[in-house]
Amino acid sequence: MNLFTKLQRRWRGSIRLRHSIGLSLTIVTVMGIASAVMWYEQDATIRKAAEDRGLAFSRTFASMGGAAIHNNLFRIQESMGQYHQNPDILHIDFIDRQNMIMASKHSERIGTYLSDRDWLVPSQSTTELVSYIQDSMGEPILVIVEPLFDEGEIRVWVRIIFSLAHVRDQLLQAITRMALITLALVIVGIIAVEIAQRQVACVFKNIIDRLQEALTPLGFSKGENSFSAKPSERLQEALRQNQGELEHLAEAVTETTKVLKSKSEELRESEMRFRSVAQSANDAIISADYAGTIISWNRGAETIFGYGEDEVLGK
Repeated sequence: MNLFTKLQRRWRGSIRLRHSIGLSLTIVTVMGIASAVMWYEQDATIRKAAEDRGLAFSRTFASMGGAAIHNNLFRIQESMGQYHQNPDILHIDFIDRQNMIMASKHSERIGTYLSDRDWLVPSQSTTELVSYIQDSMGEPILVIVEPLFDEGEIRVWVRIIFSLAHVRDQLLQAITRMALITLALVIVGIIAVEIAQRQVACVFKNIIDRLQEALTPLGFSKGENSFSAKPSERLQEALRQNQGELEHLAEAVTETTKVLKSKSEELRESEMRFRSVAQSANDAIISADYAGTIISWNRGAETIFGYGEDEVLGK
């Protein structure tokens, strides 16, 4: 018997295994969907926050006008110092019509000419441009390009490049937390299933004991069914046959109930035969229980003693 066949038999034979795996898959599916929704929502929220911050920054310069920026490059460059400590802002570049960087967060870039590829987005855009792309290292970045006008003509472009690596890091941390929560819920679910099924197994065992006790007064012999062995031995044998404990106990209840039903039918048939014989006899035949209470009174007794059955039953 190969491993697949064994697992298949184990799956079919154990309701506990099916419940545990089913609950685990349900929890994983629900938490997976929740993680996907959270990933999407959080990613959109963080990106939107970065975009709003970048646009607010670029539009502030746009409100100053291209000429004001071009004529105050020294002061603009001085103001860049406050952004050196912000790791999310990778670059702030002021680019003229010849694609030369006139001012930058990184002073060594001043005087550098940008090719169309270096722009990372369409160069010298005539409108405000917001783009989410990846840099040469595959890191997610946000590029904002704002044209600055002077008398209706574009004089300077301000280009801001934001790193979105923290977005990815925060999302990964959130997914990690969700994974740990999912694992904890799966473990708790499996333990809960185990406890619940153990309680059910105890109920089944009590039912079996009471049923088999009920068979004893009916002349039941332990050798009459396959559950004559000790409960622990029967359970071990069932587990060796890849049968779950609950399935085994349910089978025991079913078989014991069948025996009880059979014995009850035999007793009822025996009682009916006795009553038939007793009612047809001319002699008085009276039955009483251990306490001496009359439980049957035939027609012969009515004739001899003169009392009807309804007058003496229970006396």
